[in-house]
Amino acid sequence: MKTAFTVVAALCCTTGAVVAQGNQSDVLQEGNRNQASVQQEGGGNEASIQQTGLGFISSDNTAAITQTGYGNAAEQVQYSSESSTSTILQEGANNTAEQNYGRVINNTAVVEQYGNDNTASQSNTVDPLFLSNSAAYVYQLGDANTAVQVQRGQYDNTVLIGQSGNGNYAYQSQVGDGNFAAIAQAGNDNTAEQLQRVSSNEAFIGQLGNGNSHTQDQSSRTRLNTAIAVVVGNDNYGFQDQGSIGNTSEIFQYGDNNAAISSQSGFTFFMSGDNFSRTMQVGDNNTAETMQLGANHSSTILQYGNNNTATVTQRD
Repeated sequence: MKTAFTVVAALCCTTGAVVAQGNQSDVLQEGNRNQASVQQEGGGNEASIQQTGLGFISSDNTAAITQTGYGNAAEQVQYSSESSTSTILQEGANNTAEQNYGRVINNTAVVEQYGNDNTASQSNTVDPLFLSNSAAYVYQLGDANTAVQVQRGQYDNTVLIGQSGNGNYAYQSQVGDGNFAAIAQAGNDNTAEQLQRVSSNEAFIGQLGNGNSHTQDQSSRTRLNTAIAVVVGNDNYGFQDQGSIGNTSEIFQYGDNNAAISSQSGFTFFMSGDNFSRTMQVGDNNTAETMQLGANHSSTILQYGNNNTATVTQRD
């Protein structure tokens, strides 16, 4: 097996590109306006690109890995960077992708995977001295997909996961500031989970068919929460929690073995609780439960067909 190892230390306009088959490629770049591109075809390839600031912070870096084939692995790291982009594109079987970015400002990380046993993971850790508007996206298309994205905060985070067919699972966590999260899934053994923590949270889960399940938590010390889930068919379940301040929660489920729970808060952290909740389930073995605790409650449950049950509890 051949190994290509490239180290580039520069302050502007540096480009690294590797095209390989059955190889390992490592690219390290320091400084500003670097570009790195790795293209690999075939099986068993490994690619790594690392871009870091030289001294303090770097800007306008671009990293891209494209792998076509089977059993490939890709990893990209951007650290101490501003307005940088990293992209991984994989087609084929048994591929894995991971991206890590930290101490970043206005960065974007994207993973696209098209076939078979895909997994993807993206992470963001923020130094409190750096303000981050980071975003992260994952799109996956077929077979045993998994995607995980974790961010930690400061300011306007976004994450998004796609997923289309087969053994999907997605998980997103965010910790601080402007949060938004979305998951849309289309077919087969879907699961989705989103937790968030403090500040202007929102979240959305889609899901279309087969073994659906969803969780949205918005993890206790939340603020202006919203959570929405739309599910269309098969073994649905739900659960949305929320903590305090803005709350809203809506679950819609249309067919098969539905269940839905919502919960909501008020009374700390720290007060408000303008709660509202809606559950609508249209067909099959429905159950629904809504609990609300403190402040301006409201609740609507509509269930149309089959073995319905509903419970709403409100308190102050």
